[in-house]
Amino acid sequence: MTAAFLSTESRSQLFQGRAVSLPAQRNQVRVFISSTFPDMAIERNVLLERAYPEAQAFCQKHGLLFEVVDMRWGVRDYAAVDHMTTELCLKEIELCQQVSVGPAFIALIGNWYGYRPIPRVIEEKEFDIIYSKLRQDKNA
Repeated sequence: MTAAFLSTESRSQLFQGRAVSLPAQRNQVRVFISSTFPDMAIERNVLLERAYPEAQAFCQKHGLLFEVVDMRWGVRDYAAVDHMTTELCLKEIELCQQVSVGPAFIALIGNWYGYRPIPRVIEEKEFDIIYSKLRQDKNA
């Protein structure tokens, strides 16, 4: 167990000589794969067919469970309709960071901007700014 697995607050307390609860021993590599789906479909499929089996074998050899979170398999229509896609992805990334002993996030960068959902919640101040801009544009 290394200090890297502790939260910043726990590390600070530990360095000050205070007792901290150590996280449970983790034995999982859980990786979130992020990219635009259409732009990186071939790369994602190659990962699935070639790289993941090798990573799985490596992890098993070392007593680890290997798991991939690929949202193209898991975003339901209701989540997209309710503008929860971003929130769902962020929760999955956070979970990967909490449970993974190795990498937790891989970004495949391409040429597309990808899906840019409308936020589920807009702060009142931000909404007022957007609304006033729309009214100005309409009156111009």
